[in-house]
Amino acid sequence: MAPKADLNNPTIPQYICMVCGLPTTTRCSQCKRVMYCSAAHSKRETREAHPHLRQDWQRHKAECHPSTSANPPLETRNAILLAHNENRPRMIKLPVKHNPVSDIFSGETAMYEVPDKARHPWKTTDHPEWIGRLVRHGSRPLPGNRLLVAFINDNFCNDGSARNRCVENLTGGMAERPWADHIFVLRMGNLHDTDFQDAIMEEDLPILRSYMSS
Repeated sequence: MAPKADLNNPTIPQYICMVCGLPTTTRCSQCKRVMYCSAAHSKRETREAHPHLRQDWQRHKAECHPSTSANPPLETRNAILLAHNENRPRMIKLPVKHNPVSDIFSGETAMYEVPDKARHPWKTTDHPEWIGRLVRHGSRPLPGNRLLVAFINDNFCNDGSARNRCVENLTGGMAERPWADHIFVLRMGNLHDTDFQDAIMEEDLPILRSYMSS
């Protein structure tokens, strides 16, 4: 059974508004697939009252069709969000999609799962940070031989992004890098996995703290 929605509990994965990333339980009234935190961030208000957010509506408009059995809810994975303007990490439900990729040697097509940038509001890199045994020399394998992957804005050093207050609190001000902008983290079993896995706050947060402090 899914945990009951509690928008004040950071350990329970929450759906996020596609415009601002805040926790929400409200879906687009037409397609039921995209989440908004308020009427001001819904497609109608975004289009008419908030012209600066029109890009989000243009992005969503092409796929905003009435909800049917052929248009199922999006797949999601539980991720840890370290928001730059928040004091502590929280769990979110991150939309994912499957991209077909052809192997140039075998010709076979596999479905690789990737976070769906069309349905989360943060700038991220296409080359996530791998956290685990491959990153730190002499480090021990993570439990279950898994890896954590951190999706970041990889231009944060140059684009004036705000320092990540959540990381500063997590590391007690001892972060090795000047982490900035939002960061979200998922699990992978190993480098050969094609699917992301749910992050687990109580198990993965100590690993993040150690990685970001060393």
